[in-house]
Amino acid sequence: MKAEGPLNDLISKNKQIQSDCSDTHEIIDGAKKSASDIQDRLMEIISSDLLEELMKKYRNKENLIDDCNKVRQKAEK
Repeated sequence: MKAEGPLNDLISKNKQIQSDCSDTHEIIDGAKKSASDIQDRLMEIISSDLLEELMKKYRNKENLIDDCNKVRQKAEK
């Protein structure tokens, strides 16, 4: 039969496409796992004492800016 050759080619190409799709899914799943690991590490940093320390420093700088603004306002009067 003449159709067997093209049909076999289509089957072969389909198997290759399925294999490529499987490889792509593995890569995507690996990337999702890596992203999840990174997010977990970031959440550990954010929820640790480091966050409290950073917030304290931020508040101190905010207070210093407020104090400077008060001094400037007095000087402008």
